Amino acid sequence: MRKAICVEGAEFDGMKTMAMKGSIYIDDKDTRIPITAGFNHEKILGYAQNLKRDIETGEVSMDLFIHPSFDVNLDEFDARVSLTDVMSAKGKDDPELTIINSARLREVSLIWEKKP
Repeated sequence: MRKAICVEGAEFDGMKTMAMKGSIYIDDKDTRIPITAGFNHEKILGYAQNLKRDIETGEVSMDLFIHPSFDVNLDEFDARVSLTDVMSAKGKDDPELTIINSARLREVSLIWEKKP
């Protein structure tokens, strides 16, 4: 299932961090990115691949594959990213804001968001 994992050019939910459009990349050797539950780096649920971005909206999406032994309905979860920051700077008008100019995608985390 293809799912949005983040929006480049917008501040990440609950964080004072923003990735500029086109800043997130995957190393050539990383054909599969691990999917974890929450930010529990020890429990890998599956993998993500085939990163695509919408240049106009900044939405970045990937195909998510969950191992069959896990009963996970991807529609019930939001996806978040963990990045290895390669190049970043503090915001000019907001020094608490970190602006990422280049970052390697390290993992996709599924966060359960209770829908109203």
